[in-house]
Formats: sequence, C-alpha cells, structure tokens
Amino acid sequence: MLKPGTIQSLPDLPAPLLTIYLDTNPAKQTSRGLRPEYLTRFESQAKLIAQAVPTGDLPLFLEQV
Repeated sequence: MLKPGTIQSLPDLPAPLLTIYLDTNPAKQTSRGLRPEYLTRFESQAKLIAQAVPTGDLPLFLEQV
C-alpha cells in the first residue's frame, strides 16, 4: 500500500509519467515463490513498452523499471 504522501507527490513528478498496478497479494499462489508471476508479467510488458519510448527518454525508463 502506498503512503498518502507518496500518492500526493505523483503530480509533482515530471511528465511523461507511467504508473502501474501490480497485484502482489500473498494469498494468491501465483504471487509467492522465488519468481512471482506478477514480476514476470511486469518485465515482459516493460520490454514491449520500451520499444515505443523515445530514444532520449529510454535511459530514464530503463532505470525506473
């Protein structure tokens, strides 16, 4: 869960801003283990998105993911 201060600071971040929601609920079998499914999906989608990120923004994008 994000802290209220973190959520409130999102508008202060420079654009463009990409936000995601990861369901990390430990009650789900797929969220447990050394390689949770949500992490695999995140990395897969990040690779796809990286192909569309402008060259000048790519280093910052890759640093964040």
